[in-house]
Amino acid sequence: MRSLLKLAVLCMQIVLTPTAIAIEMRLDQGGSMSNIPVHNQGNLGTCYAHAASQATDAYIHTFTKGNEDWHTSTTMLGTEYRDNFLTHILGRNGDIEGGYVCTSFRRSIKKHGACDESTIEGMLDRMYPTYSSPNRVAKLFRDLTSRFVQTRYAARSSGDTAYLQGALELIKTLAQAGALPAELPSTDEIAQDLHSRTNLQFARKFFGHLCNHTPRVRIDNVKCRNHHLWLRGKRGLEQLIKKVSTNLKLKKAQPVMISYCGQVLEKGRKYRGLGNTLLDPFKTASCGYHASVIIGLRVQNKIPQFLVRNSWGEGCDGYSRDWECDKGNLWLDAEVLAKNMTDYHLLQTKR
Repeated sequence: MRSLLKLAVLCMQIVLTPTAIAIEMRLDQGGSMSNIPVHNQGNLGTCYAHAASQATDAYIHTFTKGNEDWHTSTTMLGTEYRDNFLTHILGRNGDIEGGYVCTSFRRSIKKHGACDESTIEGMLDRMYPTYSSPNRVAKLFRDLTSRFVQTRYAARSSGDTAYLQGALELIKTLAQAGALPAELPSTDEIAQDLHSRTNLQFARKFFGHLCNHTPRVRIDNVKCRNHHLWLRGKRGLEQLIKKVSTNLKLKKAQPVMISYCGQVLEKGRKYRGLGNTLLDPFKTASCGYHASVIIGLRVQNKIPQFLVRNSWGEGCDGYSRDWECDKGNLWLDAEVLAKNMTDYHLLQTKR
């Protein structure tokens, strides 16, 4: 009996050793990222929205019961982020490309709640079946912007009748493309939305009507904390790797969102796009500012590595041979990645 007890204790010690844990762990295999697919931003510069939405989904899947298969709309997130107080003041049309991870989370998810992707992307699947997912978003955004601009121009001569006519034309265009009348805003709602100051404000209101078809998920007790990386000496890099690793090993661990030089994905181990401090941030003009999430860690040939979930689809073309690619997930040397990071971001429960 004592021998069996000793054997059981020995087995438990082996399982719990740091070496055993450090061999390989992935949040997409039994963790918070298990039900979250690899995203594809295409040619749209919306990496920030994809990083923030994946982290949001991981948190919702982990801590919000009944929403284990929830997927947050990156289209709504990007639109709500880009439509802000400054764009209202300037009154200039714009797009949803380019942004900051935590800021987008605060302006969209934190303020309005997460919108289910099926309310927008589901409609786009029917409307543009031959388009890739990001191209569908771009197509609809262009259609909305075009109708907004045409309506505002027509209103100079025909007044309020232009807004009603513009709404009817937009509904007709979308219905012919395959949108269901029941999921579109009403004519009066679109006519009112066309009075918006910018195309971004109009798009936010239009997509907002679509999001009303399913309840938004609120995560009010969560904050997005941004960590700027000022010093990049040996000690600073070691601390950064340790902090990221520690967060990935927590119970109910969440992905770590990162901002970094995306060129490291294509150029490999020898690439370094950052200086030693953020006072001298970019060594080259081709740094390729990018955002992704870290979802795993391992030690390969005694070298610590992080698993980066990118948002360029499940393909492995275009990446450096230095990195092992697994359907859009890449194993990068932790030190090389750390040398190319400007920030990391965490969703944390308020205390």
